[in-house]
Amino acid sequence: MYDAAVIGAGISGLSAACRILSAGLSVAVFESESSPGGNMRTARESGYLLERGPHSFLGSSRAIWKLLADVSFLDAVQPATPAARYRYIYRDGRLHALPMSPMQFITTRLLGTRAKLRLLAEPLVPGKASPEDTVETFFARRFGREAATYITGPFVSGIYAGDPSQLGAADSFPVFWELESTSGSLVLGGLRLMIGRRKNGDGPRRHGLFSFGGGLGDLMHHLASRLGPALHLNTPVQSLAQDGRSWRVICEQDVRARAVVVTAPPYEAARMIPGDLAVLLGSMPFVPVAVVHLGSPRPVEGVPRGFGFLIPRHYGIRTLGTVLVSQLFHGRAPGDGTLLTSFLGGAFDRTVLDLSDDELVSIAREDFRRITGVSFPEDFARVVRHPRAIPQLEVGHRKKVTEIHRLAAGTPGLFFAGNYLRGVGMNDAAASGYAAAESAVRYLSESQDHG
Repeated sequence: MYDAAVIGAGISGLSAACRILSAGLSVAVFESESSPGGNMRTARESGYLLERGPHSFLGSSRAIWKLLADVSFLDAVQPATPAARYRYIYRDGRLHALPMSPMQFITTRLLGTRAKLRLLAEPLVPGKASPEDTVETFFARRFGREAATYITGPFVSGIYAGDPSQLGAADSFPVFWELESTSGSLVLGGLRLMIGRRKNGDGPRRHGLFSFGGGLGDLMHHLASRLGPALHLNTPVQSLAQDGRSWRVICEQDVRARAVVVTAPPYEAARMIPGDLAVLLGSMPFVPVAVVHLGSPRPVEGVPRGFGFLIPRHYGIRTLGTVLVSQLFHGRAPGDGTLLTSFLGGAFDRTVLDLSDDELVSIAREDFRRITGVSFPEDFARVVRHPRAIPQLEVGHRKKVTEIHRLAAGTPGLFFAGNYLRGVGMNDAAASGYAAAESAVRYLSESQDHG
């Protein structure tokens, strides 16, 4: 009998398991794949470092930094290069640098003069935050239509690969939505938030982007090594069943645990758990994404200097965005070679995975040529397919999550974590794992006391 079983070995599951283990409790982690990490896996091939999903995490990722400190992995952190501060958005046939200073904002051609004035007037726009706000209506209200189209719209594609007219503002961008809700303005609310943090002694924050020498997969393997034999790979869970005051985890052999933390994707979790919970979990919408890696063992002249670029959806370009990987971190390509990663698919291109690998590579190359004017060499290409890549936090998502937690609370010893609950980012997923683990530890302690 284990104290806790964790289903899934992505960052949510590994974070939860390490926290439970640190509380002095026994834990078993069950993962259907042959390696840990979920979409946060890194492969090395022909000298290229290929990320399966995200490429970095932000300096503001508090849950990640806490996790790194807890598992003694801070020394492995690799900061991004100075070039990472430069980001671009495509508009009308060319890339425009995202303004990073007042002077750049004044001189940029990414926005017209009227759009700039409208953006500067944001503090004067009445706050009307509503739970029914879509991302599209919210940012158009705060920043104006043009800025919403050419700045926030592309970032929605970069983060969610989603449709701004369907995503809920309160669910997908809760910090921004809360700022308008409490302060009536994102600018004024942001200033008050900064002042409040300083008064509360909130220390200096890290800035920029970070990863590890061997990619984000380094962290996944480090967490797995901390768990040792508690991690069971190639072990899919068929179902979960409550058995008195404990749970049966039904896989290749029945395992019993006093509590279960389910971090598997919701469509997988729905298969394990019957009833209303299964219906809610199975109703979570996802979009497909194809990840296309293009590499050359030589420097490619004309590639923009920076993190990468994003493309608004109305241009008919299938690429959502491209990360200039070899400029972001050292050691991502052989020697002084070049590596870039393009993302295709999303809410506006749901048939993307019907294409062959050759077709996806051809589209990524042609889009890159159209956007940058650079014909990327045909030296190296790899494709990763994600049929259900990113959960879509649509209007009403918060109510759905609240109901999931309510039903779970009525089922003693059952807890949920994952990037489909409160945010799709790496930090959100880790925070979710920590929160579920804390609830499980508290439950186990209280049930032991009552026992």
